Amino acid sequence: MVFSGVLCSGLLNLAMACASSPGLMAVIWTLNGAAQSAVWSPLLRLTVERLPGVEAMRASVRYSTTVPFGTLAAYGLAALCSAMGCWRAVFAAAGLFLTATALCWLRGMRVLAPPLPAAPARSAARPLPHRLPAVLALICLAALASGMIRDGIQTWTPTYLHDIYELDNTFAIVLTFTLPLVNLCGVYMGKWANDHIFHSEAVTAAAAFLAACALLAAPAVGVRLPLWACLALLGLCAALMLAANTMLVTLVPLRLQSTGRISALSGLLNSATYAGSTLSGYGMGLLLERSGWPAALLGLCAGALAASLLCAAAARGWKRLRG
Repeated sequence: MVFSGVLCSGLLNLAMACASSPGLMAVIWTLNGAAQSAVWSPLLRLTVERLPGVEAMRASVRYSTTVPFGTLAAYGLAALCSAMGCWRAVFAAAGLFLTATALCWLRGMRVLAPPLPAAPARSAARPLPHRLPAVLALICLAALASGMIRDGIQTWTPTYLHDIYELDNTFAIVLTFTLPLVNLCGVYMGKWANDHIFHSEAVTAAAAFLAACALLAAPAVGVRLPLWACLALLGLCAALMLAANTMLVTLVPLRLQSTGRISALSGLLNSATYAGSTLSGYGMGLLLERSGWPAALLGLCAGALAASLLCAAAARGWKRLRG
């Protein structure tokens, strides 16, 4: 599944580089999202089945650090191609890289993951705790908000810098390089806070959402910050969303591995973040077109506040589930 998802995504990126019709582009990019969503759940399940509990937890948290690096590479490539005036090169380069990565994965797994004689006992499906559906519904909605806010910040930051600070598009993309670097801190910041302060993924995520809401409040009400302060604020918000995402999409399924449904649970939560990303793309664009940046930022604030309340509502039930 991991190989198929990465390979299909690479081929679809190559197809995107050759496409000219907006309708065809929409179809290709939808299929690309489906291909990429097929990677996370099998990867997390494979990690749990091949590594001891503590090592599986550490490895899964480290997976989250690949997101900032990937985003940094994507922004760098986009800035370079924007300066060259060749947008197709972005998709062509991404497609070639993903195809090569898929082949490396296939070869590497033959050596690193020989067939197991039998499935471990912890992978066997067990009856779900009776309170899990209600708690999971709240966490899913919070994960949706996490994807919406995270992608809203990452996708629209260059446009925000161009519109508010009147920066050149290429320079705005280059400045956005700072976000992934700060995001990297969010993974370990969230893990540390969860281990040493909150001792609950739901409470840690609630705190991250609430902090993001507070940070976004100033620009949402029209306060024009200095450029460096704006970049710091957006970077910290993105880091907080990555911390929340790590709690909800990575650690929550790992805590429930005893149910034997880690792949299904991680897939459900991951799909919620993808749904949030989709809403962010269309919702932010609609708000910008009709009401401008204050309304769009207020929308992000409202989403963060709602997600914080959802996580807080789930905290009591989650505490009993995680043990």
